[in-house]
Amino acid sequence: MDARPFAEPQKAFEKLRAEIARLGLNRKRPGQVLWEAGMFAFLLAASIVLMLSAHSALAVAAGAAGVLLGTVGLATNAHTSAHGATSDKPWLNALLTWLGFSVVSSISTTYWRHKHNVLHHQHPNEDLVDPDHEFTPHFALAEPQEERLSFLARKLRPLQAFLFPLATGFLIPNMASIGVVHTFKVLGKSKFKDSKAVIDLAGLALSVLAWWVVPLFFASPLRVLLLNTVRLIAGSYIFFAIFAPAHLPHEASFFPKGGLPKDWFSRQLATTLNFRAFPVARVFLSGLSYQIEHHLFPGVPHHQLPRIAPLVRKACEEAGIPYRELSWHGAVWKCVLVGYRPKRLANLI
Repeated sequence: MDARPFAEPQKAFEKLRAEIARLGLNRKRPGQVLWEAGMFAFLLAASIVLMLSAHSALAVAAGAAGVLLGTVGLATNAHTSAHGATSDKPWLNALLTWLGFSVVSSISTTYWRHKHNVLHHQHPNEDLVDPDHEFTPHFALAEPQEERLSFLARKLRPLQAFLFPLATGFLIPNMASIGVVHTFKVLGKSKFKDSKAVIDLAGLALSVLAWWVVPLFFASPLRVLLLNTVRLIAGSYIFFAIFAPAHLPHEASFFPKGGLPKDWFSRQLATTLNFRAFPVARVFLSGLSYQIEHHLFPGVPHHQLPRIAPLVRKACEEAGIPYRELSWHGAVWKCVLVGYRPKRLANLI
C-alpha cells in the first residue's frame, strides 16, 4: 500500500477516541469475559475426558476438535486480559492471563506480554523489532530479512514456499521454549526476586503436570501423546490462522527499523488488516478478527470491538486513510504466499 503520511491523522484519532469514550464503549465488563472463559474451560475439560476415554475414532476426533476450540477460546480470551481490557482490577486481568497462557497454552505470560504487548503493538511490522514478523534465520518473509538467513536456509531458499507452511506447525512449541528461556533471563536479572516471573514458571510447571502427567493415570501414553500433538501442532496452525492475517499479507506494510509512521493512527492502519470471520468462529476469536480496532485501542474489551468498527471506518474515510478488510481464507492464503514472494520495504515519502 501507499505508506506516505496521512492527512491530519492525530486529529482524526483524538476525535475517534473521544467519541468512543462518550459512548462508553471503552468500559470494561468482566462478567461477560468471565462467562466466556468458563464456557471455554468447560468445553476443554469435557473434550479432554472424551478424547482420553473414547473407544471410537469418531469420538476421539470430536474430543480433539473440542480440545482445539477450548484451548483457542481460552487463549484469545486471555489475550484480552493480557492487555488489561477485562477488568479494572489488575489482579483479575493477571489471573486470567496466567491461566490462559501459562497454564492452558504452555506459553510464558512474561514472554507473551513482552513479545506481544510491548514489541508487537508498539512496533508492528518494524524490521528487527517486531517478533511477529521475524522468522529468521530460518525464513525470510520480507526482502531485508534475506541477508539474515542461516547458511542452510539460504540453500533451501527455493523451497521456502513449501517449508514455511510445514514449520508453522511448530509455532506454539517454539514460543513455549523461547518463553521459558526468556522468563529465566528475567529472573536472573532480578536475582530471582521477580514474583511475577516465579508465578509464571509455576504456571508452566502446572501446565506440564496437567497436560502430560495427570492424563497418564487415565489413558495410555499413546493417547496422551495424541492429545498433546493435537493441542500443540494442530493448535499452532489455528494460532497462525488467527494472528498472522492481520500483519503478514503484502497489504500490511513492512517498515525498516525506525521507519514506522510517527503517529499512532497512521502506524496501526498502515501495518494492520481486519478479516471477516463467520459468526460461530467469532465466539472463539474474542475480537481478533477486528485487529485494526484492537491495535488502535488495545485496552478496549473485545466484545466492544464490533461496535467501534463503524466509528473507526468513518474516521478513516474522513482522514483519507485506507481501512483494509480481507476474507479470512483469502488473508490466510496471502500469509502463505509471503513465503513464496517476501514483502518489500514500505516507502514512507
